[in-house]
Amino acid sequence: MYFSIHRNGSFYPGTGRETIGNCINYPLHCPSEVDWLNAFYEIISKVHEFSPELIAVSTGFDAYKDDPIAGLGLRSL
Repeated sequence: MYFSIHRNGSFYPGTGRETIGNCINYPLHCPSEVDWLNAFYEIISKVHEFSPELIAVSTGFDAYKDDPIAGLGLRSL
């Protein structure tokens, strides 16, 4: 099972909120931290249902507010 939360539009063209096999995209349009967290909580629910034996996390930094490419506006606590 693979999930991706990312900014939609010209940053990652061609992505949509669709399920293809076990790959689920969460493209966000001009998202807020609340939008990102809502997508994350939905993902956690689906991961719980899937009940994996192993979880690997690939973290990009394009979600960070100071990222010059996509910047989803997230900040560190």
